[in-house]
Amino acid sequence: MLAQAEADMAALRLTLPPGDNAAEKYRQVLELEPGHAAAQQGLDRIVLEYLRMMYTALADNDLPRAGDYLDRAAGVNPAHPDLPAAREKLAAARLAEAQRKSEQQRLQEERAAAVPPPSPETAAEGGQPPSLVPESERRALRDLRERLRANPDDPELRKKLRQVAARYEDNIRSAVRNGEYELAEDYIDEIRRISGDNPATKRKLDDLLLAIERQKTGTARQ
Repeated sequence: MLAQAEADMAALRLTLPPGDNAAEKYRQVLELEPGHAAAQQGLDRIVLEYLRMMYTALADNDLPRAGDYLDRAAGVNPAHPDLPAAREKLAAARLAEAQRKSEQQRLQEERAAAVPPPSPETAAEGGQPPSLVPESERRALRDLRERLRANPDDPELRKKLRQVAARYEDNIRSAVRNGEYELAEDYIDEIRRISGDNPATKRKLDDLLLAIERQKTGTARQ
């Protein structure tokens, strides 16, 4: 039974699937022989493996997955000495994320409130102010977006998309250095249109926008 549990550990069948996982087999060993050292150590290893997964998820800013791994670790041994520190780490990450979202929402509301009513010219174009991004770049981006919509898994198109995003990020940094904040924000909007719901890209863009807003505020105060 211990050998089977070790095989489950190697295959990361830690607590799933039900009826065929390492945790259940270690517990069965403990039922047959209470205090069995190898079985108890096995359960502790499962807890540590889940905590390792939790910290990896935290590094990726995937808080729901981190919380799930912490819950699984606590389900194996709620008295494990490493759990309190892990709970504090997750709680701090959740608080920081909530504060970041709150600040981002505030800045977005301030930005929306500062946008003037559309002129008759822009109203005819759907109420959107003209972008400061050069038309040639926007045209190339529209073409890439249409091609990606038709072939979303094309590796060459995905490579071009990454290259465009990297070039736009360079343009954003250059615009910020030159104090051209509206141009930087327009480049961010263009990247948003091609990045979709990718959480890593969305967070990166949100952080860029937040940094721009803070720099604008600091410049205004000076």
